Amino acid sequence: MTEDDCGFHWFLDPALTRIRAVSVYYTVQDPRDNLMTKHVLSLKTDREYAVPIALAQALILHVYSLDIDEIDAIAHVPIHQEKKRDRGFDQGEEIASHLSTILEKPRSNVLVKTQNIILHSIPGGLMARREKVRGLYGSSALLHGERILLVDDIATTGLDLAECAKVLKQAGAGQVNGLVGGRAVFRIPTSEETHEAPQ
Repeated sequence: MTEDDCGFHWFLDPALTRIRAVSVYYTVQDPRDNLMTKHVLSLKTDREYAVPIALAQALILHVYSLDIDEIDAIAHVPIHQEKKRDRGFDQGEEIASHLSTILEKPRSNVLVKTQNIILHSIPGGLMARREKVRGLYGSSALLHGERILLVDDIATTGLDLAECAKVLKQAGAGQVNGLVGGRAVFRIPTSEETHEAPQ
């Protein structure tokens, strides 16, 4: 996905160097579908779906020719502890754990979510969510120049990733790159795209 497809890169905090995605993610309003969308939705109730997502993320790093040696640690965008207790697991944490094993890189579990808020459920549009994300994450420890790969299942606007990147940089991270399974697209599909949607 390019910046033209994304449409949201212009307002994200510069602490986040870039977001890479395995695939597009189709929201519930979009009639199209793909395998990544199905995996991400299944991951909400079954942690085993973190395995194929992490494997796909590892593969995409090689596709982009990203030097694995330039990653010092892997972090994830956390969910709130109350939500984790209700669900039984944190999907981002599951993906990060598997990716850490695949890449043989240590985990950095310094991020915490301070409020049990889901950004896309906030009324008022993009600018309201941009304001609400400030202070939504915090750090439980200091970093020392580590280059962090920040992972999650999806990025919709990218605001959560960017805010976590800002917190990581404030905690002492050297560089933060995002890596997600799916990157949401927000445009009306043509009739040809709807007809040819991958299953």
